[in-house]
Amino acid sequence: MDQPRKLPVWRTVKAAYGDVLRHWRLALRAVGLWAAVLVLIEGGWALFLDRTPAGGLPDAGAAARPLLVGLLSGLVWVLGSAAVAAFWHRRILHGDARLGVAAPFGRRAVRYLVVLGLIGLFVAVPVFMLALFGGLFGVMAGMAQGSEGFAAGAGTVVGVLVVALICVLFVRMQLVLPSVAADERPITLGESFRLTRGNVLRLLFSLFLQFLVALPFGFAIGALAAPLALMGLEVGLLIVSTLANFFFLLVGAAWLSLAYGHLSGRVPV
Repeated sequence: MDQPRKLPVWRTVKAAYGDVLRHWRLALRAVGLWAAVLVLIEGGWALFLDRTPAGGLPDAGAAARPLLVGLLSGLVWVLGSAAVAAFWHRRILHGDARLGVAAPFGRRAVRYLVVLGLIGLFVAVPVFMLALFGGLFGVMAGMAQGSEGFAAGAGTVVGVLVVALICVLFVRMQLVLPSVAADERPITLGESFRLTRGNVLRLLFSLFLQFLVALPFGFAIGALAAPLALMGLEVGLLIVSTLANFFFLLVGAAWLSLAYGHLSGRVPV
């Protein structure tokens, strides 16, 4: 059996950021329309719809409107992120940078969403079973020991195991995503498991590095939200946060493309 390739963690993460920054004009074109629609939905709500009538009493539909706005913006984000990620995967793996007014939501993006949902289901089943049996074991052991603290400790252990299982299963399956977006004959889940053999910790650490870089941006946007809202600049903050979300989405897509390309021997990092 061939020895699995080893993913160069630092080089791959650095190359992913470099790829997006070098192609920033193309990135803006890819996300621009999707970001504009999101800003219009959420900004329009903040500026024009989220208002209490002069009498001080909200109308009957006031409570439902934030939920509808959230659902609509969530739907646009899901469709847009799939379209943008699928386009970026194909650009890196096949050099296909053809683009209209924005990253298109076509058959590749649809396949991307379907496969992502299937991966979620494959991950959810063993996670649910572990959580169920682990929780029952914790409760029964706690009753046998006569200690609520023991049950709580067992619940914590199960929680850590559940999170670890989610992370491991996802990184083992995730190479299917760029393949589905870029290839006419995508790899299977079994092939993804084979390609990621011996690289689980490297893949997890790569994702952790991306999270560490994104974390300060999230804190900064959260800290600025209230002051800018008082100054009437919440739409400006919304534009910045939306573009930042798409930027880190593109970095993630670039990293996953490069990781898949390297581990499959197609695109050396």
